[in-house]
Amino acid sequence: MRFILLLLYFFIWFSPISYAQTAYQVGEKLRYVGSFYSSGAWSDIAELRLEIHPASKAEVLKLVGTAQTYTSWDNYFKIRDVYQSLIEKSTGKPLVFNRSIQEGNFKMELKYIFKYKTQQIESTVSKQNKPEQKKIIKNSAIVYDMLSALYYVRNLNFKSLKVNDQKKIQLIIDEKMEVLVLTYLGIEQIPVEGKGKVSCYKIQMKLENQKIIKNNPNNMFWLSADAKKVPMRIKAEIPAGSIQIRLIP
Repeated sequence: MRFILLLLYFFIWFSPISYAQTAYQVGEKLRYVGSFYSSGAWSDIAELRLEIHPASKAEVLKLVGTAQTYTSWDNYFKIRDVYQSLIEKSTGKPLVFNRSIQEGNFKMELKYIFKYKTQQIESTVSKQNKPEQKKIIKNSAIVYDMLSALYYVRNLNFKSLKVNDQKKIQLIIDEKMEVLVLTYLGIEQIPVEGKGKVSCYKIQMKLENQKIIKNNPNNMFWLSADAKKVPMRIKAEIPAGSIQIRLIP
């Protein structure tokens, strides 16, 4: 149940552009609850956070995502995940991605260095009780990591889209290239805790690798239909069941 992964899989859109203005700023902090459907009811099992920090260079932003199960669920399946991505402020392109996960008894450290001049991604993976492994992954186009993809989509001009417009994009997950197909479905008002009804861009998602997410027509996510385009909610079917991730105050 990689809730931070699932949150970030579903916020990816279009090809690279140059941003005149960004929808987010250093210091932004967002909180989410991850819920799992079991025995006829939804259970809140984890909290996720997304934050933006300054980087050592002015032209770079540091994105941080964390996921942690509530203590009452730790004995069932403990999650302590941290994701960090350095991106170009002007384009949103990822420069370095770090992933540190603890899920149950499994621990792993992963790092990508994106080298655009040579069209390569340098990958380093360390798993518990195994030697460190390095790999060079070839890529001929812009490929996003899970965290940079989320922030990239927030800078796009949804007002120019028509209902049922469909796009594909490449992202790298566990050292493999994946393709996500997204369909824009227009604007919908949804209830958001502490905000009442919020107008949101509604997007249907389909990941070509069905081992990660089932291709169900009800797999959706919503971004606020304003200048910030804040991720508000996800609903999805996964092999283990159903999940929902929602913004909280």
